[in-house]
Order: sequence, then C-alpha cells, then structure tokens
Amino acid sequence: MTIKEEEHKIIPFSKQKVANDWTLREQISDEFNTNKIDTSKWFVQGHNNKYHLWKGDAPSQFFSENIKLSKQQLHISSTWRPDAQFSKEKYNGKVYENVTTGGIVSKYKIAGGYLEIKAKVANSSIQSSFGIRNSLFELHLFDIVGKPRRYQNKERTPFLFSYYSIDTATQLNRKKLLRVPLLNTADLTSDFHIYGFEWDHHYLKLFLDGKEIYSINNTQFEVAWPISKESFEVWVNTSLAKEYGLPKENELPSHFAIEYIRVWGKDANENALSYEKLEGI
Repeated sequence: MTIKEEEHKIIPFSKQKVANDWTLREQISDEFNTNKIDTSKWFVQGHNNKYHLWKGDAPSQFFSENIKLSKQQLHISSTWRPDAQFSKEKYNGKVYENVTTGGIVSKYKIAGGYLEIKAKVANSSIQSSFGIRNSLFELHLFDIVGKPRRYQNKERTPFLFSYYSIDTATQLNRKKLLRVPLLNTADLTSDFHIYGFEWDHHYLKLFLDGKEIYSINNTQFEVAWPISKESFEVWVNTSLAKEYGLPKENELPSHFAIEYIRVWGKDANENALSYEKLEGI
C-alpha cells in the first residue's frame, strides 16, 4: 500500500488515534453515494412484494418506495398513507394501516468485528433502528424515537442498545434480556451522529461519536451470551413503537438519513463473511 492510499484508508471512527488493525468488509459496507440501492448487498423490504421475516411492526408496514438514495445518503421515509395497499395479515395481533415505513437487510453476514453507522434519526414519533441478528439473537445497536408523543414508564431517554433472544420455532417471538439507555445526549434528530458497535465471543462495546460509552464481557453477563457460531445479518429500518405514541398525520413524512454503514473484521481470516440469498416471504 502506498502512502497516498494509506492516507485515504477508511478506518473506524472510534479507532482514529490507535494503530489500525481492521479490514473493511466492502461487501457488507455501503457509502450510499450512487443513484440506486445496491441490491447485491441489500434486500429491500417490500420490493416486488417480498419481505424478509416480517412486513413491519404493525400498524406500520414496509414499502420499497420508502427507500431512496439522495445527496449521497440513504433516506428511509415514514409516510402517512391510509390508502396504501396494506397487507391483510396481522402482526402480533395488530393490523397494518395508515403508516408506511422502510427497511433493508444485508445479504452478507459477519461473525463479529466492528460495525459503524453515521445517521440522523427521524424527527417524529417514529422509531429509527439499526442492528444485527441471526436465528438465535437480535442485537439492536439503537432504537431511537426522535420525538415521542408520550413516554413508556416515564422513560425519556432513547435506548442505545437492546438485546433479545429469539424463539427459534417462530423466528419472530423475542424475549428482551438487556436494555442500555443513552444518557446525557443532545437532540439526535438535529444532526448526524456516529454509532459504533464492537463484538466477538468475549465482549461487547458501544461507541457514540468515537467515544466508548458502554462495555460488557461474557463473564459479567447474567443471561445467555448473545454471540454464537452463526453469523449475523445487518439491518436498518423505521417502524412504529406504540408505547411512545403513534405519529399524527401532520408529523409525516419524516426521514431517517444515513451517510454510511461500514463493517470491519480483524483480518482476512477472522470474522469471515458469508452470503445468504434472501428470497423473501
């Protein structure tokens, strides 16, 4: 590698001041600087009426037209569209209606490493979410409702990290095992912030704008350790969180904007990628 190439090497924001030993996994990373979503990397929820695992958190439903690339950013919109062609199915006993949302899922999976997103969450009572999952565990790097209309249990702080175990019989029923609130932050809807997540078989670390703000290792964890031999897919979406109040028509549309998603592994042999052909339901 030449000096010029080294100067332009993309390294994790949280690791800027230390020697770089990470390898960018380009197959699962995206700068979103083209005119069209890269479908070799991403499964778009609702495209050709196909969905991966579920159609959205009812009463909202994923629609592919809510995924757009603009100004070198990914925009996931949430819109008030009571006339949309919603599914007649129910999700957790709720019907799909009124609000359309969007989501994408990576076609490549990674076993561990460092995951980073630069994003500005939606400025409405819509939940902007980002995380990883496999058939056993779901780790939400963040679930942030930008402007809640009410608060669950009077809790006014957004949650940076949530961890769920998954019922392998259904792949959808989840049991919440850990939640980490994000404290002492500015308005996350007013500007872009960089959220980072480092993980392997022994530890988890969370970063906000380059600073480590939470860590835990497998000896400290009181429940099942959320790392397995099975690799994780990356997902990002918007949804309704009824416990924080449903948005009114005049609050929408709102936009979850993402400048990039980047994923690193330690070297060519560790944290290897695997590919899954997502057909959809």
